[in-house]
Amino acid sequence: MVDKFLNIVDSISIWTGKTTSWLTLLAIFASVYEIIARYVFIRPTAWATEVLLFGCAVLYVIGGAWTLQEKKHVRIDFLYEK
Repeated sequence: MVDKFLNIVDSISIWTGKTTSWLTLLAIFASVYEIIARYVFIRPTAWATEVLLFGCAVLYVIGGAWTLQEKKHVRIDFLYEK
């Protein structure tokens, strides 16, 4: 019963991780748009900065669970040595 529940949680983590990975493109678009608006047209926007900030926050929180499930985190050796 517990294994079935953990499999469901893992599948949800994989699905949300892959789905929210597309937010990377939105964050890149917002960053490029803000750079062009600020330095080429000298008209910075408030929304592009907020989209970038919140998009990266969502990627950090939700993508972290997926990365942990896939065992892709970078480990620091001195913490894992005996």
